[in-house]
Amino acid sequence: MRKSLIFITLVIAICVPITYLVISAPGEADDPLQVYVRIEGPANVSTWQTDGEYQTIWAGYVDVPTDVNITPTSGETYYLYINSSDRHIARRVSDGQEWDRGVGNSSIGATSALAALHEADETGNFSYLVSDNWIAGQGFFLSSIGGCNGSGTVGWSYMVWNSSDLVKPNMATDVFLLGYDTMPIDLPHEQVLYYWGGPVKMYPLRLSTDRESVATGEEFIVTVEYCYIYGYATTGTWTLLEGATVNVGGDNYSTNSSGQVNISLSTPGVYPITAKHAPDTLGWYIPTDNRTQVTVSSAGSPTPSISPTVSATVTPSVSPTVSATVSPTVSATVSPT
Repeated sequence: MRKSLIFITLVIAICVPITYLVISAPGEADDPLQVYVRIEGPANVSTWQTDGEYQTIWAGYVDVPTDVNITPTSGETYYLYINSSDRHIARRVSDGQEWDRGVGNSSIGATSALAALHEADETGNFSYLVSDNWIAGQGFFLSSIGGCNGSGTVGWSYMVWNSSDLVKPNMATDVFLLGYDTMPIDLPHEQVLYYWGGPVKMYPLRLSTDRESVATGEEFIVTVEYCYIYGYATTGTWTLLEGATVNVGGDNYSTNSSGQVNISLSTPGVYPITAKHAPDTLGWYIPTDNRTQVTVSSAGSPTPSISPTVSATVTPSVSPTVSATVSPTVSATVSPT
């Protein structure tokens, strides 16, 4: 009788799935909206018009705040949030005056491109400046990032990317709401690019590779494109770019008329790849980020492939039979006497 009781307990322990109870804290929000923020400033303000050289002030992923306090150069502080009526509100803290920026969604929040920049500054500590007297009630004017101040028609602008396109919005950076399908570019919003330049003739670059990993001495192909954008609030057209400078491991290569270059590396390692292009008659080019990489391994090194299956069968002297299968593969049979 005792053996039967032990066996029944074993069957229940093995066969009954375990359920974990997860309790959320009151008011806990969904996973935060995460975007990649990149800030490209001039390497030298005085020579940028002719050499078009950029330097990355900061780049990284941020969780976009759902509400935020912004303090412009006037010294006033504004609270940007979504109210209970699902309106996007900017409230001046000193006197409570509010500006209605349009429809919002309290389940998403006031996840503006400016909120993403503010969060990036919290991490990168590069500093930025906005003005609240540009067009009263219509948004803030971004005048400086990283100590680099705009002047005349040359200054700071931004673009928002999804997985395949980008757009240069015709709205202030605090008005564009990331994660909203009402914005002038399809979801998901994956990157916010802040860049120094003029209002037109600014072309961001992107690159791709035909392979993510190669052996030493084995060629891979890098393709570089630029996005031709004319005006605001329209997605651009990606076009292959000849003469782009591709940097891999400190060495530079130039793309051909098809926007491509064949590269092989002799030393194993993980190599970030970047691309840039000097200004020409078309305009100025914003360089790529360094997130695209190629992994180079020693030639002839075997690529480990592990996919074992482990299965165990336990057959007590009392039936029924209890079995459990676990992947990855070894077989074992235990038959107690």
